[in-house]
Amino acid sequence: MASMPIIRLRAGNIDTASEPGIRHLSHHEFKSQSDEKHLYLIAFNQPPSENLKKEISKLTNHPITHYVPDNSFLVYASPGSLNHIRGMSAVVWAGPYKAEYKLSPSLSSVTESTDVRVDYSDCCW
Repeated sequence: MASMPIIRLRAGNIDTASEPGIRHLSHHEFKSQSDEKHLYLIAFNQPPSENLKKEISKLTNHPITHYVPDNSFLVYASPGSLNHIRGMSAVVWAGPYKAEYKLSPSLSSVTESTDVRVDYSDCCW
């Protein structure tokens, strides 16, 4: 059995063996979810093939553009398409791309009010 991947973000690492992800949604849970798309981190048991990436892009109706070490991608998906992705045999972990993942670790030491610059130029949509 292969070890679970570590997702390496600038804000810190996610150990997919200990961090709870999103489980496969039941039919009832799927029906109660909206079709609104959100950002998710998807981890694979090995580097995904081009065919698998194309299949995910087709499911989400959005290109996969951001690789995240190790063997992970940032995916913009609805709960329905995430449900299908989560069921793929190559997918070992899926979780939301949380707001705290977007913050630079250098901001954690700021103790007073300060101005920050937000750059949207490298956004995936």
